Amino acid sequence: MAGMRARSNVDENRCDIEGRLTADPTFTPDKKKRGTQTAPFIEFTMAVNSNPYNRRTTAYLHAIAWGKTAEKINAMELTKGYGVNIIAGYQTRHIKTDENAAAVYGDFNVKKLRILSLPASHEVEEEESEDVSAD
Repeated sequence: MAGMRARSNVDENRCDIEGRLTADPTFTPDKKKRGTQTAPFIEFTMAVNSNPYNRRTTAYLHAIAWGKTAEKINAMELTKGYGVNIIAGYQTRHIKTDENAAAVYGDFNVKKLRILSLPASHEVEEEESEDVSAD
């Protein structure tokens, strides 16, 4: 078939990550994003097992969600210790430090979040896991 191209369903920047929140998420109702637009966002850090053969090896990943996804995650009232699964894209930011040096920061831009487990400090209740996305 002339003129037709094969389409790939592969999302090359899709990460599926499970871990525990290391602190309560921080919600900001409005933040400048791309010029004069504002959007709410929520940030959190996850502790993840970075080596499947050595469970004592932990990586700490910074995650951020924008807009409606951020608002939905904030409404879940997550706290330190929750086990979560995120679907996210990886993004880097180039910024200048106070010493005028260049720095590169990496974030996981959250598209979906699902609760896997409650923190040990919570009384265990049978709840269905919540799934959040901007759909």
